[in-house]
Amino acid sequence: MSNAAIAHRFRVRQAPTLSSSTPCRSPITISRVACSDPEHGLSRSVPVEDSYVANITVMEMLSADISLNGYVKRRGPTPPGGLYLFNFQTDPLCNFHTAFDFVRFYISRATLEGIAYEAGMPVTGSLARPELGAVDPVLFNLAKAALPALENIDSASQLFIDYLCLAFHTHVICNYTGPCRDISRTRPGLAPWQVRTATELISAGLDGKVSIDELASACNLSQSYFSRAFLQTLGMPPHRYLLHRRVDRAKALLSLEDRPLLEIALLCGFATQSHFTRVFTAVEGVSPGRWRRRAASLETSSQRPN
Repeated sequence: MSNAAIAHRFRVRQAPTLSSSTPCRSPITISRVACSDPEHGLSRSVPVEDSYVANITVMEMLSADISLNGYVKRRGPTPPGGLYLFNFQTDPLCNFHTAFDFVRFYISRATLEGIAYEAGMPVTGSLARPELGAVDPVLFNLAKAALPALENIDSASQLFIDYLCLAFHTHVICNYTGPCRDISRTRPGLAPWQVRTATELISAGLDGKVSIDELASACNLSQSYFSRAFLQTLGMPPHRYLLHRRVDRAKALLSLEDRPLLEIALLCGFATQSHFTRVFTAVEGVSPGRWRRRAASLETSSQRPN
């Protein structure tokens, strides 16, 4: 569902939405839906379809009536991380009696089963709905990780979006269907030519627009297989590898040129100077400005005669 369709359904002004790159099948989407009204009222119905939606509360939701197939159940306080997992075939509706804020993952059954099949994780039956509002710590962490991207849609890395969507898919398959076997132990990592291909593509696209699908296709692999093999081989997921390459590029520019930090940030694919500073500091342990001064001091010391 689009931003406008989700906003219309929940009668809110906007519902920022991120979409995975999944050619030939409907994408997995991540949205944020929030409202501060104490008595917001009933959500609108949606067309019946064989798709799933997982709503994860970001803040405590005090009271709501949940309707599934016409049967209404009152829910009391739901803590942050509470999960509401529905199939659209049950005509889910929600009557909100309090402010709410949740991150919403949407996936069609065809996409759910298609990605699972490519990964060697056959799906048997439907996703089992847990108790309404039951806390799912893993999905809560994924929801929190998505918030910065949902607040800055235009600068969100497609690799990061794809990573979140595939992580969501793996989690619901392993926890809300039958047993999930650990395929990482039975499949090898990337071949040397695949490592070279993937890392060159990432390094050539520091703007973050390259997708998991593009990398997987270049390596002749499915998205889910590629993501796991990349992590197994390089010790980090593709979006984190991208951040490290951005930082490497920034260090080269900081060492060689006296450019403003904002200009360096933009040249290295960061949307803002603050984003650049936050990522650089997390990777290097110091801010870009301090790193530059330290590098200049070391360079000056090395040029002094003994």
